[in-house]
Amino acid sequence: MNSSTDKLNNYILNPNDPVANYELGMWYHHQQQYGGSLSFFLRTAELTDDQDLAYKCLLLNALNFRKQGKRNGSQKNQLLHAITLLPDRPEAYFLLSRFYEETKSWHESYAIASIALQRFDDTEPSHELDYPGRFGFMYQKAIASWWMCKFEESKNLFSSLLCNVPMPDEYVKSCRDNLMKITGKAFVP
Repeated sequence: MNSSTDKLNNYILNPNDPVANYELGMWYHHQQQYGGSLSFFLRTAELTDDQDLAYKCLLLNALNFRKQGKRNGSQKNQLLHAITLLPDRPEAYFLLSRFYEETKSWHESYAIASIALQRFDDTEPSHELDYPGRFGFMYQKAIASWWMCKFEESKNLFSSLLCNVPMPDEYVKSCRDNLMKITGKAFVP
């Protein structure tokens, strides 16, 4: 038997087991069948007593809705639910700030990023949950501040990120590109 068959059989034999639901949801998720994984993640979040697992499933669903597109209300609701479930975890705040940025709700993106910067110290990134680490809040705040006409703040935040924070190449490029738009010249540390 292959692993998908094992996961399906386990779910059939244990439909109310949160782990069986989660594992089948992850299988669909890794197959990029996001619609299929949604219901299993929702069931897991409802069935489990493990708040960390429920939180993770809510974030994975938010990411699934983002990949599907045009599901903004559902995406936002999953993130807000996750924040109310575990308000001391940073990932949902980052995803919510990014959600607001992507929907051009600059003040909301700025507010969430500002709150998170005050709440969270250095936190581990999570590739699976699309969370880059604490610097992501500073990055989100830099983007939102530019759109709110806080050009000097945006410039300072992008410059600080480039000078002081090790980041993946995609963030470095974005910071440099944004500084070019703000200042009209290439960034020189």
